[in-house]
Amino acid sequence: MKGHYKMGNKEGIIDECLAHRYLYYVLGNPVIDDHIYDIRERRAIQLVKSGHELRKPGSSLASSYEPHVIKLAERLLKEEEERIHCAWRNGINEQEEI
Repeated sequence: MKGHYKMGNKEGIIDECLAHRYLYYVLGNPVIDDHIYDIRERRAIQLVKSGHELRKPGSSLASSYEPHVIKLAERLLKEEEERIHCAWRNGINEQEEI
């Protein structure tokens, strides 16, 4: 089921780690804390064979990432931006009530 992100399945866990790598190394815009990424990466590495790209250092070249991983990275970034925007809006609304 390559190319389809589903939280919790083997491919989804691996793709999510690769997407976070893309956000970190290519865009320079991580959306999760390094510690959280490290925990997820350790879990994902257990799911892949030796020689898999996840067992190699992250790359800053966009061409190193498959299109479905880039698409997932863009979705994760958009979700984070929406989360921040909602938190910001809620903060403004809370201040207006004071």
